[in-house]
Amino acid sequence: MSKNNKYAVYEGHKPGIYNSWPEAKAQVEGYSGNCHEKVQPSGEAYSKPYVVTGGRQDGVYGSWRDAHAQVSGYSGGHVEKAKSFGEAEVKFQASQGSSNSAKKGMSGEKKYAVHDGRKPGLYNSWPEAKAQVEGYSGNCHEKVQPSGEPFTKPYVVVGGRQDGVYDSWRNAHAQVSGYPGASVEKAKSFGEAEAKFQGSQQGSSSSTKKGSY
Repeated sequence: MSKNNKYAVYEGHKPGIYNSWPEAKAQVEGYSGNCHEKVQPSGEAYSKPYVVTGGRQDGVYGSWRDAHAQVSGYSGGHVEKAKSFGEAEVKFQASQGSSNSAKKGMSGEKKYAVHDGRKPGLYNSWPEAKAQVEGYSGNCHEKVQPSGEPFTKPYVVVGGRQDGVYDSWRNAHAQVSGYPGASVEKAKSFGEAEAKFQGSQQGSSSSTKKGSY
C-alpha cells in the first residue's frame, strides 16, 4: 500500500531515504536540479518506463533516476512517463526519425566499460577490458558508446534482488549479483521484455514485489 512507500532524494540538500513526503520535500524544495521519487519500503526504485528525448542519451529508461540523469543540465531535454515499456518504445522510435541511427555510432567507435573488476573504467579495446575482468568474481562489464554512456537495451531479471525490466546491463546485473538462483535475459525490445517478465510472474508471489505507486 502507498502508506508503506518511502521517498528517495537523489539530488537535494541531504540525499537519502525518507519516510514521508514532507521530510523529502524539505530536502528538494529550492534545490536547483533536484531529483527525487517515491520508492518501495526497501528503498528500491519501482521499475517504470520513461522516454527521454533531447537529452544526454535519448532512449527508454526503467527508472526516474536514470531518466532524470539524461536530461539534467539539458535545457531541451524532455522526459515522458509511459504506461508500459512497449508504449515507451513506440513513443521513442516515433520521436527519433533519421537521427536515431547516427547516435548509435559505428561498431569501431564503441568502448568497453568495466563496472566491477580489478580496475573499473573505460577501455578502448576488448583485450584491455578483458584483462580487468577475467578471473574476477562477480565482474560486470559491457560495450558502451564512445562517450561512455551505456546503450539502452532491455533485460528481464527474475529471481533477483528486484525482479523487473531494466534498461542496461549494469542495472540488471546489480539485481542478480549475489543471488545464485537469479537470471537475466536480454530481449529484442522493451515490449518483448515486459511480456516475458509478466509471463514469469504469473502464479508467483514475486508479483507482490512490484508494489503500487
